[in-house]
Amino acid sequence: MWFPFENIRNFILSVRIGKTGRDIIRTMITLHDLFIGNFPVSQNFGENYETYKWIKDYLGNPILGHNGVDFGYNGQSPILLNPFPKTSEVVCSFTGWDKDGYGWWLRLWDKTQSCVILYAHAQEINIKAGETIRFQQQVAIGDSTGWSTGPHLHCGFYIVDAQGNKLNRDNGYDGYLNVMNKKNVTWNLLNPTKPSDATPIVDCDPQWRIDRDKNWDLYLAEKEKVTLLQASEAKLSSALEQERASVALAKQECQTLKQRVLDFANNL
Repeated sequence: MWFPFENIRNFILSVRIGKTGRDIIRTMITLHDLFIGNFPVSQNFGENYETYKWIKDYLGNPILGHNGVDFGYNGQSPILLNPFPKTSEVVCSFTGWDKDGYGWWLRLWDKTQSCVILYAHAQEINIKAGETIRFQQQVAIGDSTGWSTGPHLHCGFYIVDAQGNKLNRDNGYDGYLNVMNKKNVTWNLLNPTKPSDATPIVDCDPQWRIDRDKNWDLYLAEKEKVTLLQASEAKLSSALEQERASVALAKQECQTLKQRVLDFANNL
């Protein structure tokens, strides 16, 4: 239910449920389609504590499990959309590259509903930080960049204050909430077949795409170097073990020969 206040963002609150860290928000958030197509959930919110315990919250404590919801692409590269309603003022608050985590990722800030959606592991990003985003606008193309076991969308979700600061950071997931929890989100799926603006997406700054692709190429080159170095290290390690075995055998033969000489000398 929506609170009838003039500035609703000042009244969005969250409460922790027991010790699970799974939160509800007292004003329902409305979301539309995250992408074009139909892709299943491949990992739920809160799963696999052992996999994600290395990720720490703002106090330095391990998070309690997966801090988002993953959707498997089944080998496809879908168009990702702005999921917020037409009535929302939405801006892109961040785009960036994280080779050891999210890969190409972005954040969409709904200033009207006071919440943020995070998309990770994209193939390419079609918007820039600070840009105002249209309803159901194409924002990225999905892929499997960064720390990823296969093509999928990692979708993070959290509520914020009027300045865009994440709230509820002591919930065990550093403020992230389960976007699939019906107590948090009302889904209004439209099943679109194309973005709201069918015209091709053009980067505001062509140099940005050039720099992005350059960084990606550098990353691939460095990754190839690391792979070659690891293979070389494995070969050297194997060769070293063989040399050590040869030295040990030579020492043993030398000791045997020395004993024979001493035995021969004693028998003279």
